[in-house]
Amino acid sequence: MLLALSTALALSSPGAASVAIHGRDAPMLGLGSSAAPLVPLVPLHPWELGVFSCVLELDTADFPEFGGNPAWLGRVGVHVLLRYMVAPPSDRGSGGGTSGGTSAAPEEVHVWGVVSAVPSLSTQQGKAAPKKPGASDPPHMDLDVQLRLTPVVQGAGGSSGSGGGGSGGSGSIGVPLEGVLKFPLGPIIQSVLASPLRARFTVPPGTAHEYVLSAMGGRPGRSCAFSPGELTHALDARGMHVAPVDGTQQAPTSAAVVIKPLHSLNEAVVGMLLHHIEHHMMLGYDRYIVYIWPRSVSRFMALPPIAAWVRSGRLTVVVWSVLKETKSLPLYDQRVVYNHACLAHVGMRTLLVMPDIDEFLVPLRPDLLSVFDVARECAPPHSVNFHLLRSNVIASHWPSAGAGGGGGASGAAGGAGAAAGTVSTVSPLDRYSWVCHKYRPMYKTMADPNHIEVFSVHRAQTLPPHNSSTVDPNCALLAHLPHIFAGTRAFTAVSRADFAEEQPWVDALARLARQRAAWLAAGEGSAAVALEAQRLGYYLPEYYAGWVTPPAAKRQGARKQGR
Repeated sequence: MLLALSTALALSSPGAASVAIHGRDAPMLGLGSSAAPLVPLVPLHPWELGVFSCVLELDTADFPEFGGNPAWLGRVGVHVLLRYMVAPPSDRGSGGGTSGGTSAAPEEVHVWGVVSAVPSLSTQQGKAAPKKPGASDPPHMDLDVQLRLTPVVQGAGGSSGSGGGGSGGSGSIGVPLEGVLKFPLGPIIQSVLASPLRARFTVPPGTAHEYVLSAMGGRPGRSCAFSPGELTHALDARGMHVAPVDGTQQAPTSAAVVIKPLHSLNEAVVGMLLHHIEHHMMLGYDRYIVYIWPRSVSRFMALPPIAAWVRSGRLTVVVWSVLKETKSLPLYDQRVVYNHACLAHVGMRTLLVMPDIDEFLVPLRPDLLSVFDVARECAPPHSVNFHLLRSNVIASHWPSAGAGGGGGASGAAGGAGAAAGTVSTVSPLDRYSWVCHKYRPMYKTMADPNHIEVFSVHRAQTLPPHNSSTVDPNCALLAHLPHIFAGTRAFTAVSRADFAEEQPWVDALARLARQRAAWLAAGEGSAAVALEAQRLGYYLPEYYAGWVTPPAAKRQGARKQGR
């Protein structure tokens, strides 16, 4: 089940005191504390972002590809996400009503989706060889699970671009969903594979839009009721009456950050998340979407600064319960989350970026003040799929948390922090002046979801005729702060000797600090929310002061990537 906590919720907590963090012994903003105020959750429709979710249970015996091998006998869990879109009349092209005006044109339906295998550790411990160097996916087998949409109402099925269609009822083949299931041949170590689903067909005007989604003939456990007309969408009031941008590209008018479910929520994670929200809002992102496990939602939503961002409409919290949380595989549904976010934004002119909260977009030229400037100036024209190169950065030093009250790069931020008695509101990025471009982690992707077929962990597959583009690393990049949670001694992928305080990087950080100060001083729009979040308990824990680069002699066992 999906729940999106959006601006419609009453998230204020009457009588709740502002939270002030003063150091290592300070409260954890209610995280893990039974005494923390709980924000009541208003019941919402289970598919609040307009994306349908269904898990079907098949069996390996249904597929000749397994050859009856007893090592593979068992259940095959199939997870399907679907976005159902009915083109508005103005988008259906020619072929409207009859000359007499007594008959309306058929409705054109687009169905976009993804399908993935639900982890089943007892049946997916195959002995396949590990992924070959350079391969995009681990070993897998493509299975046709024969997914179909069958209209519930007799005669409601229209013509299908795939040659399917048909009238509803028992025995109808329905409309086929084109796509295959990538079944992993080895244990799922990090994230499951996802592959695209597509269908395009027409239905008579006035159709009820009610279906049965089935796999392999639809026997018990192999079908779900699907009523797309009932799906609400917190991000797009048009509901299902949306057509994907087809063929012609439109320049994005909004941008959003998407964060996968967080492993844990403590003061360090929440503090970094608040900094991350503020930084990207300053760069022109107008929505920040956090996926969160149900076990954490009450405490998370009770935090005053989080509630302030939600009330503003800029932070959307998605309670991610479509799949069971598997603590031994905390990242297994990362691709599912990213594809869910893409499907939710189809038909909207929005750029999506999927970073971790220790990764910050940094423009490197003085004329680049927003994500839209980066998209326009740092990649070829008409790009829809941007590869953002990453560079590791480390802190040269960190001031004492109590020094100067709310001091830091921004006078406006300092004043707000000092007034509430909080610690420094300096951005963590300000101190990360040592950069290494030599051994880059894999790039991350920023994309227009209207032109994305399927999203992987780091890369997205672009729909023809568009191609992916690499953002010029001299123009903008993602700064990766590898030490921010683990401490410098725990991160040994790159040697300290490979980092340098390069002047272009230092200049870029200085410009960001000045931009942040001016943005907060203006106090308009998202900056006003940032100031309110600071007043309510914006903080940076004192123990960050200890996460300073140690001398190279103290770093034992340091190694470089690629050696």
